[in-house]
Amino acid sequence: MKVRLIQTLTFLLFAFIGVQAEDWPTWRHDAGRTGATLEALPVSLHLQWTLKLPPLVPAYKDSRLQFDKGYEPIGTNGKLIIGSSGTDAVTA
Repeated sequence: MKVRLIQTLTFLLFAFIGVQAEDWPTWRHDAGRTGATLEALPVSLHLQWTLKLPPLVPAYKDSRLQFDKGYEPIGTNGKLIIGSSGTDAVTA
């Protein structure tokens, strides 16, 4: 029992030490598709990198079916993950 408690506390300590920013693990942040986070932005922001992606052409002409009209990136574990319907690929 004591060993289990020490293991749990050690895991929690290392889990919280490595936390830098809240992940954006799914489209619009969470299962509720809220598009919002409690993460506070720094007062001063600066551009760190850019990525040029080709425009996507939707597979369907119906305006109600535009799920593949644009990219929907997610950010998790320090990586940006982008799926492309144009190339049928996922890039991290």
